[in-house]
Amino acid sequence: MKILYITQILPYPPDSGGKIKTYQTLKLLGQKHQIYLACFASDLPTAALKKKLKKICQRIEVIVSPYPTARFKKIKPFIFKSLFSSLPFIVYRYRDKRFKKTVEKILEKEKFDAIHIDHLNMASYLPREKDCLWVLEEHNLESEINWGIVRREEWNKFKIFSLLEAIKLAIFERRTVSKFDYIFAISKSDRKKLIKLGAKENKVFFLPTSFKTKPLLGSKSHKLTILFVGLLAWWPNKDGLLWFYEKIFPLVKQKIPNVELIVIGKEATKEMIDLDKKDRQFRLIGYVEDLEKYLAKASVFIVPLRVGSGIRIKILTALAAGLPVVSTKKGAEGIASRSGKGIILADGPKHFARAVVKILKNRKLANKLSRTGLDFVKRDYNQQKAAEALERAYP
Repeated sequence: MKILYITQILPYPPDSGGKIKTYQTLKLLGQKHQIYLACFASDLPTAALKKKLKKICQRIEVIVSPYPTARFKKIKPFIFKSLFSSLPFIVYRYRDKRFKKTVEKILEKEKFDAIHIDHLNMASYLPREKDCLWVLEEHNLESEINWGIVRREEWNKFKIFSLLEAIKLAIFERRTVSKFDYIFAISKSDRKKLIKLGAKENKVFFLPTSFKTKPLLGSKSHKLTILFVGLLAWWPNKDGLLWFYEKIFPLVKQKIPNVELIVIGKEATKEMIDLDKKDRQFRLIGYVEDLEKYLAKASVFIVPLRVGSGIRIKILTALAAGLPVVSTKKGAEGIASRSGKGIILADGPKHFARAVVKILKNRKLANKLSRTGLDFVKRDYNQQKAAEALERAYP
């Protein structure tokens, strides 16, 4: 089949959860089908990067724009203008005349069997006339994230904006999902939510992200290191990390005075930078291309998220490295509903701290969780299962 794959960001290098998922899907589709990729990028891709993608894509069209990935200061005008639009901000910020023309030209020149929309907000680039399959690959339900922010945030401009955004997103999601012939949900729980929004029950499938396992949990020494990974400017990550530092980390320090918290991710806030300066046990690393070295250094991986949707790809990354995970129920949503599978679920500060301390102090428990997590990823998040799911829409 010939597929036009439209996504919001260049999926290589796969250095974030969303990009990992998109790249894995493209690789699998590229094995059997002709892929035409259209996406945004903050910079022109290098020749080496394009060469990598051309191994799986027939053609690549990249529109360079700083706005889809820009932080607050650069997108203030978009935020203000979106207030007067019926479109949610997350859809409004990706509106680009150049991208629209690029997609239109591709559709004029080529006849496709399917248009694959990666992230629901890119559905605004679907053509007016439908003459092929329309397929959606869902990463998360953005309205849920905004409702979560509304519940957690104090009353201020950001909370009011998030409330308005949540309402707009709920309307947009309900109006849009019913347009698609097939939908690939990021988790079984999201599949149920999409059906409630109006998606056709027999056309919504769970699409697992495939991982190769590589045990990295140290065998020579038991390291007293906690690892957090994520885009640090993203509100759920920022909220979760600061909650862990303020409410949970002091409890862990009481039991293990020499424990260290390593934080990896782009766009740290001023508060995080200040913590790095004043607390030697809080190490802010920033962005790294390859996580392997830090996964090997850590004894436990934390996901203290209190807001979110979809799944946390970083949990699967940690489990695939044999690293035990402590997460809130919200953080592990879509992956685990109870402790097990290499994950300990804990919502309150005392419970979360107790779980972290247990893993750091008990080598046998850490190794058991490591083996369980590796087995879980091998069984449920492998390439064969992902390929079988894709074949439901792309035989």
